[in-house]
Amino acid sequence: MDVASSAASDSLPALSDGKPSCCSRALPPLDRWFWLATLLIALVVIPRSAMISWSHSGYIDDDWHIRRGLLFVTGHLSEGMISIENPPLADGLMVLPLVAMGCTPDEPLKAATMPPGWPDTQPDIPQLARQALIYRAHVIFGHQLRPDVILLIIAIWKAFLWVPCAALIFHWCRAIYGLGSAWLVTAMLLVEPNIAAHIPPAAADILSAESFVLLGFCAWRYFVSPTRWKFAMLTFASALAMQMKTSGILAPFVVLLWAIFEWYIRPMRNGVRWSELRPTLRKRFDTVLLAGLLVVGWCWAMLLFDVSIPRNNTWSIDYANRDSFVARHLDPLLDLRWPGGLYIAAVIGEMQHMRHGHWGFLLGMHRIGGWWYYFPVLSTFKVPIGFGVVFLIAIYSLRKFRPRWAELYLLLPLLVWIPPMLMSRLNIGFRHVLAPYLLALILSSRCAAGAGRGLRAILWIAVIGSGIHAATYGADYLSYVNFPRHKPYLSINDSNIDWAQSLRQVARWLNAHPHAGRPVYLGYFDIKDAPTPKTWWYIGDRANILSRSEPPPTHGILIISPIWEAGLYYWPDVYAQLREMEPDAIIGHCMLVYDLDKHAPPGKPFHWDPPPYRFIPGWTSPQPRPPIEPDHAAESPATAP
Repeated sequence: MDVASSAASDSLPALSDGKPSCCSRALPPLDRWFWLATLLIALVVIPRSAMISWSHSGYIDDDWHIRRGLLFVTGHLSEGMISIENPPLADGLMVLPLVAMGCTPDEPLKAATMPPGWPDTQPDIPQLARQALIYRAHVIFGHQLRPDVILLIIAIWKAFLWVPCAALIFHWCRAIYGLGSAWLVTAMLLVEPNIAAHIPPAAADILSAESFVLLGFCAWRYFVSPTRWKFAMLTFASALAMQMKTSGILAPFVVLLWAIFEWYIRPMRNGVRWSELRPTLRKRFDTVLLAGLLVVGWCWAMLLFDVSIPRNNTWSIDYANRDSFVARHLDPLLDLRWPGGLYIAAVIGEMQHMRHGHWGFLLGMHRIGGWWYYFPVLSTFKVPIGFGVVFLIAIYSLRKFRPRWAELYLLLPLLVWIPPMLMSRLNIGFRHVLAPYLLALILSSRCAAGAGRGLRAILWIAVIGSGIHAATYGADYLSYVNFPRHKPYLSINDSNIDWAQSLRQVARWLNAHPHAGRPVYLGYFDIKDAPTPKTWWYIGDRANILSRSEPPPTHGILIISPIWEAGLYYWPDVYAQLREMEPDAIIGHCMLVYDLDKHAPPGKPFHWDPPPYRFIPGWTSPQPRPPIEPDHAAESPATAP
């Protein structure tokens, strides 16, 4: 394949481990350093992911992603009945071990792995019963494997997928900056709590970040020394990034920018005149056209050659003007069968979600659609302090040695990602910026290239200190906050603190803290009203599962999600009074324990003050709150559902 002649003829310094190597044309060998790094990554990441998964009870989105993945792999997703806003490839990839073990959604339910007492609501008509079985929402239950084993298998499998990505980062960073930087970035990847937290869940965030690393590496290898094989790999990596998450739609644009820089901007910087480059326009256009066709082909293959009706798998579309050109002429096309209809549905679903926005929470403020500064502020809570030191030294290192051309393959996608990140109306969790954050981590390792002994000591102390602080959270990396704050969940919330992962820890806490017959109430973060199969499975009759629509308890022990206390997603905001109180215990760095009898007047029930309503721009006004009445049921011990 064709590239600018100057890209192939630049004079580049030879690679030298431990010293800056600029934009080296040849990769370092897969020698003992590479295999040692790979082994170290595997020995840390795989057991840690298993430990995190076994300590938790799964996450609120696990059922959703596993369900989509099983439907996609078994060929049922395009039949409709489930809306999507991300392509299904990442979900399908995550459930491959389950399919290999026979845990498919159309298998008969196994009573041993269903929650005790959970009602069987399957229809009597066989066809409807099979359909209800295939599309059941709580898909991790009823298989031949226990739900916690299923989640453990997914966590270990995703850890295996992360190991080659981290090894590739070591290899790539060594080629750009040298061996010292490669080891520094590997250490950062191993101790980074946000990455550790998002490997085990059945979600696509870390897989999307991995795909962008692969894309940057493949683009760098192709443009440095183009071959047909590297061209095919670049188009494959572009399609993979697009299919992991809808945000991957930026991938072709990033590749086009790389091509412009390599084919035209770089030669002109080296003295080549535009008149000399103009004759190559036709050939370059043909290359881009061929790349586009291959990307489309790869995408369709990754969708298992899907031909489906987009409207069956996406949100309903609202039009401000039903007489507009789009509504009258383009909207009916969504009722036709299209190759890759699932991807079209995902893009439309994401656009609809972005248009309507999501309930955002930041620094005690609520807003639909969020804030442009949400992720920058969130980073001041979630990025380890030691990593901030590394970032600052990396910025200062620009004075010591200028940016290298190879860094363009890390910097360009990072810069492209920033505007959508700031304009995003989905201000939910730090996981949504893992891809640009990972690229920033790799770029920050430039500070170790050619660093002296004193500077290297500072860098390693910062990274090791961050790792030690993150380790104090045990398995609760998801709830990590970079330094102690009073009730940080009143500043940031959602999956930054609680992703509904703590049911198993709550059960262990209840076993270790007998409550002498007093009632226990659990306010669990879930989209639907409680109880759910997960609460039946892990908690059973050890606590009364609260529903959002019922009045709060007036005595006993209250275990509540920080999301309930912050008022996120829950109307009316009846638990606002807890914000002024100190919890009696915190379970899993997440769930808050309040002894209501301890905080109540002697001999009287705990009194809840009706909270004032808060107006959230863009959100419909809440319904009138039902009167809060004494909870007479709380006088008896918790019983089985």
